[in-house]
Amino acid sequence: MATFYCDSCLNEKTSKAIECEELICEHCVKVHQSRTPHHLVNVDILPTSVLTSNQYCEIHTERILDLFCTQDDMLICRSCMPEKHRNCYSVIKLEDASRNIDDSSMLIVTKSELNGIANTIGNLEQERKSTSTKIEDDASFAASKVANLKDRMLKRIDEMEQDLLTEIKDIKRKHLSEINSTTEEIQEMKNKIDYLKQNLKTAGQVSSKSQKFVMIHSLKPKISELQDRLQHILSSTKSVDILFSPTMNILPSEKMGLIQENTIPYTIVHHISNQIQAPIIPKKPPSFIFTKEFNLIDSMISSSVIIQQDMLLVCFFDIPALGVVNEDGMITKMQKLTSKPWNIAIIPNTGKAMVSLAREKSIQYVKIKNLELEKKVSVEEKFPSEIWGIAVRKGRIALGSFGKVYLCNMKLDVLIDLTVGAGMVYYLNFDKSDRLYCVIKDTGEIYRFLKTGKLSFKYILNDYPDIGGIASDKYGNLMITDGKTNSIIEISSEGKKQRQILEGKDGIKNPAALFFNKTFTKLFVLNSDGSVTIFECCQNPQKSQEEFN
Repeated sequence: MATFYCDSCLNEKTSKAIECEELICEHCVKVHQSRTPHHLVNVDILPTSVLTSNQYCEIHTERILDLFCTQDDMLICRSCMPEKHRNCYSVIKLEDASRNIDDSSMLIVTKSELNGIANTIGNLEQERKSTSTKIEDDASFAASKVANLKDRMLKRIDEMEQDLLTEIKDIKRKHLSEINSTTEEIQEMKNKIDYLKQNLKTAGQVSSKSQKFVMIHSLKPKISELQDRLQHILSSTKSVDILFSPTMNILPSEKMGLIQENTIPYTIVHHISNQIQAPIIPKKPPSFIFTKEFNLIDSMISSSVIIQQDMLLVCFFDIPALGVVNEDGMITKMQKLTSKPWNIAIIPNTGKAMVSLAREKSIQYVKIKNLELEKKVSVEEKFPSEIWGIAVRKGRIALGSFGKVYLCNMKLDVLIDLTVGAGMVYYLNFDKSDRLYCVIKDTGEIYRFLKTGKLSFKYILNDYPDIGGIASDKYGNLMITDGKTNSIIEISSEGKKQRQILEGKDGIKNPAALFFNKTFTKLFVLNSDGSVTIFECCQNPQKSQEEFN
């Protein structure tokens, strides 16, 4: 234990102290008690934290914190009071504030909170151990399933190999047999031709002209027969190639299956006491509360829409494919595509969606119920540049291209041609009032157009270099992702103010796109690492709107 010396003694700090509001020694205690009789405690029985409980002000370092502001719930010194607490309605001496400390709710609450934290930490520690064991078990089980799948695949591949080798042997045997038969017939014809040629030569040497004539005339039907046989052989003879073409893609670049990582919020709750000694100005509650996160597959999710309740229809850009994700974060259906999908939009009242395949310069239509692919329409002839952004609203389709936004009818005939900044329009969004928003990623420009095509406002985000996904809330405020700063920015409905509403510490991971559910009670954020983060819109939206504006 540390040794403390008397603060009052003039004996060169050699007298051991006894605790009061200051440290005094046994020689000084009688004088001290004679002035102000009260309780003293020997320092040997006190912990160091109590002996050093006299705190000095961080601002006025020579001053002890001997006053308590009940309005701000903080200890202050006598110099703080005229500087920062002049208008506070209740500043009292520390000795008055602490007079009934032994029976105060502050002591009870402090003890209760320490016990509560200890209990919660214990529960959390136990839960962490259980989760660690579960992770080990789940990983082992998943690895065993992968190994089992590998064994079954290898066994099936061996069976398929044997089937193919047998088929190759049968084809080889059949054609070699045909060749052998033809070879025998060819040899027989050669022998017959040699025989006839020898007879003709002999007759030419010893026979008369009449005999030669008769002989030559007799050879005609035989020669005709040989020609017929030769023509038959030629017509039935074919060149044969034995080739192998795989009917399925089992290259190493393809996965045997999907490893899914599902995160579930803890059920452990730590309750914080609301019993306080002085009034506190409450902090403004956040607009969005983290609810859960889905880690799907190793692919960027470029776009998504809600198809029913909280089920998502997702564009997996890197695979490329479409997938249906249920409310538990499980992929229930997948549909491979011919090109990487970028943006997706639901066509109202049709049960269908349309997907922009920018690199292929086409739009793919798909049935939402079973992900059956329907027609694919090439847009190369209608539009000079690739189509990336896509949005649909009440019989109108908006398509985003380089420096252009095209408002089209449902047959993709252009109704209005809108010119925007010099950059690609990757995302588009219709709000509830049929106003159209678009973002130019390269320049940080944001445009809003009325239904007539008239520009409503233009806003530039200078501090956010990687803006992308865009969504509007029920009041027309605009939410925009920025992957570089790992944040989501909100722009007011009149296009005059901005604020950051979410960042990395809130659970987002380089966001690429975002959207609200139909009731605007949930915000879905699509992250570049293939995960989906879901937030609950918890604050009163009308109050939030008034504070923002």
